[in-house]
Amino acid sequence: MYPISIGTLGASLAIDPSISITNGLIALVAWSVFTIFMSVLDLKSPKFRYAIGGQPIILIKKGKIMDEALRKVRLDLDALNALLRKKNIFSISDVDYAIFELDGTLSVMKKDSKQTLPKSDMSINQANVNVFPISTSVISDGEINQENLKKLNLDR
Repeated sequence: MYPISIGTLGASLAIDPSISITNGLIALVAWSVFTIFMSVLDLKSPKFRYAIGGQPIILIKKGKIMDEALRKVRLDLDALNALLRKKNIFSISDVDYAIFELDGTLSVMKKDSKQTLPKSDMSINQANVNVFPISTSVISDGEINQENLKKLNLDR
């Protein structure tokens, strides 16, 4: 927000002949100082940060929808379901906690019974750990690329 304002002031100074250079520079310096002051306050004071930016709000707590919190962030049930679907969750009953972040995104923790289990927790060894996640050519222009074969743990 602040850099846009500084850019607008600079553009107005450059384009608008009715603005004197002195007044334009004073405005640019004053707005720059204000921006730096606000940034320092934001870093140093949690109370100021809360007053200006707010804090994340719990929308679902222990599987229960917090109606008052939904009203506070101006979301209805359909909008909440849409945000959950973006997280690949298609049923509210799968959610243990959902937190509405300051940037408008939703952080979700699924119930224990609905969380995906990583292979490491199941003691499954991953086969061929050195395989590249992208396609790799082993034959190019009719020639075998020995280096790529080695990287892929393949032989001729």
